[in-house]
Amino acid sequence: MRVGQDADSYEWNGGWAKLPITEGARKGWAHHGVAVTGSGEVITCHPGEPTMLLLNLDGNVQRTWDLPISDAHGMTLVEEGGIQSLWIADNGRKRQHGLGYQYPPSDGPFAARD
Repeated sequence: MRVGQDADSYEWNGGWAKLPITEGARKGWAHHGVAVTGSGEVITCHPGEPTMLLLNLDGNVQRTWDLPISDAHGMTLVEEGGIQSLWIADNGRKRQHGLGYQYPPSDGPFAARD
C-alpha cells in the first residue's frame, strides 16, 4: 500500500517491526512516537507495555529497556555537546496512577478526573 503522494509517497510495510508478542501487545495500541538514530535504527515504545525498543534496519529488536511511562506519545533524539539524549513526551492521559503521575488541580477542559 502506498501512503502519501508525489515526492512524499512511501510504501507501507505493516510487518517490518518484529515486536515481542505479549498479552500487553495484543490489547495495546500503537500511537507512540519514534526517533531515528544517525545509523537508521528506530527507537519507539512497545504498544501496551512501558518498554522502550531499539530496532535495527530490518525491524529486529536489538535492545529493550523498561521505562515507567504510560504513553510515549512523542519523542526526539537530540545531541548537545557530544551527548545524545532521548526526549520523550508522555502525556499520561491514560490515568495510570500507579506510575506516580500527579495532576495539578484545574477547572478547565483538561482537569484531572478519576
